[in-house]
Amino acid sequence: MGFHRPQVKEAAKAAIRQAHPSPRWITLLFFLLVWGVPGTLMLLAARPLLNLAALAATGVPEHPLYRYTASVSGGLFSLLFFLSVLVTLFCVVLTYGYLSYGLKLWRGQETGWRDLFCGIPQAGRVLLLTLEIFLFSLLWAVLGAILLTIGVLILNTVSFLLAALSYQLGQLFLELLSLAASVGFMVFFYSRVLRYALAYYILLDQPRYRASEALDASKDLMVGHRWTFFVLLLSFLGWFLLGSLLCSAAGLLCQQLLPSGSVGLALITWLLTSLCTLPLTLWLVPYLACSCAGFYEAVAQNPGPASGFPPRPEESDPERRSRGGFDGDYPPGDYRGPDLPI
Repeated sequence: MGFHRPQVKEAAKAAIRQAHPSPRWITLLFFLLVWGVPGTLMLLAARPLLNLAALAATGVPEHPLYRYTASVSGGLFSLLFFLSVLVTLFCVVLTYGYLSYGLKLWRGQETGWRDLFCGIPQAGRVLLLTLEIFLFSLLWAVLGAILLTIGVLILNTVSFLLAALSYQLGQLFLELLSLAASVGFMVFFYSRVLRYALAYYILLDQPRYRASEALDASKDLMVGHRWTFFVLLLSFLGWFLLGSLLCSAAGLLCQQLLPSGSVGLALITWLLTSLCTLPLTLWLVPYLACSCAGFYEAVAQNPGPASGFPPRPEESDPERRSRGGFDGDYPPGDYRGPDLPI
């Protein structure tokens, strides 16, 4: 029994093909809500400040509009900051809703645009969980940076001693070990942060959980599975690189077709790059979300030996075997989440 990545990804694509309404439309709505509406609000709030900057650049501070805008600029900055915080919180809750949509998609349950807003009743716990993940990730990053700094100082000392014997040998040693130290920092950081990857899914299945309980349960379930999840994410790297190449090609095309001083160059470039990558994005994002949901189902039903979560007894029943890409799981819609301790 275990997680089989290729079969899970094939099952995720099959679930996307069978879903109604199409996950592409739900994903498009998600991006409009996360980017379109907040971006419009931020632009409207920032427009007076942009006008103020434009008037200041023209050297006409005596202009009445300049004096009025300057007098209320403090309030505008406060409003802009408040809106940015509000938009961030709104996007976090909607992202939680999209994870819920991906989990329902994997389980073969009925899905719809209302799933995007399922996090609103749990907004407090969702935001607190996000804050805890951010703070813990920040602390691990700081600790990793401290260890990296100590390592670099030691490497510089050793390199200086080797350079006294051979300058080229000292430089080669420093470059190789600096690369090794950077890789070590990344491994250390992501091995810590990936422990929190299932916290949102656990909160979806166990809405009574506090944020700290969901975080602890995620750390327990990810014991022995962090590398597997990392490889799953890494398997989508090629698609993201393709999207980056499309963006770069669209940007170069706009630079060739439009004069460098064109006022609408930035806007046209953004529109063109968005249109070029939109079909790929609308296919890739639900594919990734559904695959991650499949990983959660596999890990929740077959936890690692050190996690403290025993396997479900029904796993041995051959009639409960699913089409979902790992041995001993449940058919979509039949399983309702792990039996986590309360």
